[in-house]
Amino acid sequence: MTDELQELLQSYKSYSERAIQQLDAVSEKCYQNEQAFVWDAVEDFVDAMEYITKGLVYISNTYESFSALNHVFTEQFKGLLQAMEDKDMVAIGDILSYEIKPLFEQLLVKIEEVSLDSR
Repeated sequence: MTDELQELLQSYKSYSERAIQQLDAVSEKCYQNEQAFVWDAVEDFVDAMEYITKGLVYISNTYESFSALNHVFTEQFKGLLQAMEDKDMVAIGDILSYEIKPLFEQLLVKIEEVSLDSR
């Protein structure tokens, strides 16, 4: 594993751990219709998801197992953008809790698997 790839995976691991902790709180704010808080937080997740999907393409060149995860990230990203465009706070909350959070959990598992393999 190259140093660049290792740094990227470590960065994704750190971000994913933080995101998992924050997603439930952001989702709850969606259900409470606290739009000002939600828009800022969701915009941060959108930026992160764009960065992650681009990086997953790079990682997939070395680890094919990340390719399917990237596809799902891309699809959920589209769904989140559509819910944001529709200003559907409940849909945003549901996507964050039930779609995006599990993706970050899967990403952590994949990162751990390749980290163990490279030792």
